[in-house]
Amino acid sequence: MIPSFPVAGNHEYGRLYEDSGKEGQLSLQWRPQFTLPENGPDGIDELKETAYYMDFQGVRMISFNSIRFRDEQAEWLKQILADNPNRWTIVTMHYPLYSAAGTRNNERHRNLLKPIFDEYGVDLVLQGHDHCYARGRVAPAEYNITDGVNKRDQTGTVYVVSVSGGKMYDLNKQDWEQWGAQKDREAENTQLAQVITVDKDTVHYKSFTATGELYDAFDIIKNKKGPNTFIERKDEGIGARYHHNTISYFDELPSNLEKIILDKYKDVKIGKVSIRPNEKNEGIIYDVKMSNKNSKIMINIDENGEILWELIKPHKK
Repeated sequence: MIPSFPVAGNHEYGRLYEDSGKEGQLSLQWRPQFTLPENGPDGIDELKETAYYMDFQGVRMISFNSIRFRDEQAEWLKQILADNPNRWTIVTMHYPLYSAAGTRNNERHRNLLKPIFDEYGVDLVLQGHDHCYARGRVAPAEYNITDGVNKRDQTGTVYVVSVSGGKMYDLNKQDWEQWGAQKDREAENTQLAQVITVDKDTVHYKSFTATGELYDAFDIIKNKKGPNTFIERKDEGIGARYHHNTISYFDELPSNLEKIILDKYKDVKIGKVSIRPNEKNEGIIYDVKMSNKNSKIMINIDENGEILWELIKPHKK
């Protein structure tokens, strides 16, 4: 048996109910699959076993349901942070406060939760959703504590966004400074898993690739007074990974098929290409996603250049 601390994400909502008119409800499999604390916000049955906390060896671990009832959870969050006897506090949720991918910016989510994390000194926030990696931190709530500590090494909450599965997105090219945070490490096209060890006054964080290479590392030291001390250790890991210096996440489209597509669909940019066998396993089908200024286009094309299926969706205005 492996102890688990599952956190509901957007794919736990709505997928099983689209044909029954109940889109947006938590999957029927969630609660029967897990046995989790029912110590979340009072009076909201849907949040049971999705918003909860556990205390374990000096750490309060909190699961925040970032999909539903966020405002209601914020009040509950304040209560369990204010009455917290543990040395360390770690919050985990699906949607990140500081987005890692594309042009995403969860401003309302950030504006709701960051002041709470700052006020109660949350040490670490673990997040997902964005299918790439980013790690950074915010300034400590107290700026006037400098006793023997280099101010550069003082830290407030540390935020991590990571991906363990095989689906990958492009990084957000903008730095977190625009949102009042500092981004220290990032990665594209890299599956990662974290190992976090708590040793009394120190949290040791390590992030490893799927092949076991150390990619990122840092320590957080809890001081008796004032902000935490942050020890940067990313240089102990391998070099930064991006789409341009890793094996391509996308399959490649043969040049003859690319020409056929570009001749038929004018002014398109070809995006993701996936290769699969046809139903009889006698040939190859290419699933192609592309777009132009007017629409998103998805097609299936076989190796002979015959378009088997097409979907054109105009961009939302």
